Amino acid sequence: MVAKKKSGKDSTTVITKNKSSQGGGSSFAEVVKWCVVVALIGGGVYANAYFEAVAWALRAACGIVIVCAALAVALFTVQGQRAWVFAKSAKAELRKVVWPTRNEVVQSTVMVVVVVVATAVVLWGIDTLFLNGVGWLVGQRG
Repeated sequence: MVAKKKSGKDSTTVITKNKSSQGGGSSFAEVVKWCVVVALIGGGVYANAYFEAVAWALRAACGIVIVCAALAVALFTVQGQRAWVFAKSAKAELRKVVWPTRNEVVQSTVMVVVVVVATAVVLWGIDTLFLNGVGWLVGQRG
């Protein structure tokens, strides 16, 4: 059961369990729905391999239809409803994010490039020192 709980500006969706689903087992309808989802996906994969001579665009279109049908069936399960509520909550949270301005992004990118180049130069210098030092120790240089 899905219930909406309103508090101030934000509305949150809370999922509560029915008494029938509190026992830990799945109902027969849920199992059937998931079997349909698996059969749709499995059948689609098999059909894609079986009809490999058919144009790829037609097979891709059929694959999209099969995946959409499987998602539609999955959304009618308890787990599917939970995933839908989670996706809606994530979308609401993304609206609250304060995104950086273009100027901030450019400044951060320039700083990262400068630090990477400086680190590369320092590592190149250390590598050159080690190369010359080992070469001197084994008598191949200098």
